[in-house]
Amino acid sequence: MVVNPTTPIGEGDSRPTPTGAMVRGVASGRYPAYLANTGVNVVDVRDVALGPALALERGRPGERYLLGGVDMPLGKLFAAVAEAAGRPRPRLRVPYAAARAAAALGLVNADEVRLGRLPIYFSSAKAERELGYRSSPIEPAISRAVAFTRAPG
Repeated sequence: MVVNPTTPIGEGDSRPTPTGAMVRGVASGRYPAYLANTGVNVVDVRDVALGPALALERGRPGERYLLGGVDMPLGKLFAAVAEAAGRPRPRLRVPYAAARAAAALGLVNADEVRLGRLPIYFSSAKAERELGYRSSPIEPAISRAVAFTRAPG
């Protein structure tokens, strides 16, 4: 069986993943804008860590389980990260066509723009029903992620 996390957020993202880079960018004020009309399903990394154990205990062989949290428009997610960092939230909404033009000019990451074309929302209903999976509120995970980005080292 397979467990698939959506967009984990929380402490410990030292590499960072694209999500960790987004948290750092917004928390530091480097991301003054966000792509309009898109969003992601974000989940506390601690909830994701429990998913494989639940799958081993209760999952069915050959099945796939999505481990998600809450569907958030990108503007709302950026605002939550900025608030946790004590910064003003990004207010500039960039239309997709403008983002594509910026990507064509090499001003922004073209892969990120392509991914942001539509909201990436998911349901964890199957994991909830079959595994007993439950997602936590996302705000504490956002706060922990921001604190981690600001920690020395």
